[in-house]
Amino acid sequence: LPEAYNINLSDKIKDLYRQDSTTEEVLQYLKAWAQMLLKHPMTYVEAFLDNKDLFLYPSNPETGIIKTGFYYQLSEADLRVISENCEAYGITVFYPESLSAARNTYEQFRESIFSLPCLWLLTQCAPVVWCAVILFFYALQKKKRETLLLSIPLLLQILVVFVSPMDGNSFRYIYPAAMYIPFLLLHAVCNSPRRTDSASPLGLSSPS
Repeated sequence: LPEAYNINLSDKIKDLYRQDSTTEEVLQYLKAWAQMLLKHPMTYVEAFLDNKDLFLYPSNPETGIIKTGFYYQLSEADLRVISENCEAYGITVFYPESLSAARNTYEQFRESIFSLPCLWLLTQCAPVVWCAVILFFYALQKKKRETLLLSIPLLLQILVVFVSPMDGNSFRYIYPAAMYIPFLLLHAVCNSPRRTDSASPLGLSSPS
């Protein structure tokens, strides 16, 4: 475990899980995990917070902490693995070679755009999390019940990702929330309480 442990990547640890593990062995592991939690609680807290740092503040290209983009080279490697696993079924998955130049051009254009000042924040998980939190408390303060109800799926999606082993370096895990926020923000701003026709702006009853 020490050699496979990486605060920013859980894949190597997950790969060590044995599919033939018995229920008793799993319970023994969970018991040991709970015992270590009681013995070293701050170590658990520190490890959790270190793993979630990119959900709380965005990485900054100027500091050398740059978010890893999901490039075609990475997905091509995944497609090769899929093809190897499906070889017995005669299935091969790959990108068309004829579109290679177009893909590379698009990728370079995309990265150049989102490397510009401020725009790179749109590729980070932290702004999404903070926008959701601020929007929730805004709706709470303004007593916008409909917005509060509509924010529940957003907060649940963020919570699930936040308690997962993900470290916030992969935007694709929070992509649904990022797409949901603009619509929720529009609803919160446009759905203002309406004054009744029988009341004036000063709260006085209008004459009948």
